[in-house]
Amino acid sequence: MARSTTRKAADAIDDGVEALKTSATADKSEDLRAEIDALRRDLEKIIGTLGEMIKAQPEGLKQKLMEGAEDLRHKGEEKVADAAAKASDTIADIEDYARRKPTRALALAAGLGMLLGLLFGRS
Repeated sequence: MARSTTRKAADAIDDGVEALKTSATADKSEDLRAEIDALRRDLEKIIGTLGEMIKAQPEGLKQKLMEGAEDLRHKGEEKVADAAAKASDTIADIEDYARRKPTRALALAAGLGMLLGLLFGRS
């Protein structure tokens, strides 16, 4: 059960990462990716530790671990919500920039499209 809740948190983090990939500002998205990657590594360490602890002391510790896993899930959800808020702010900044400087934004979008086309185009 602890593994499924942490898996849900990890899936939510992955969804957050996918949302960040669509963001066009490198600085903010890189910071968010680093935070999410650090959270993912921490979750994996905790999952491993939880598994070892459950095997070592099954009954009394199991309840404490379940509570800890639930707390961890809540913290993970908060981190994902924070990342989503930051991504939303970044998108708002991009939209504002596009409104203030539409020609530059169009040129940037065309350049990115061409670059991505070259990178992912069929050879």
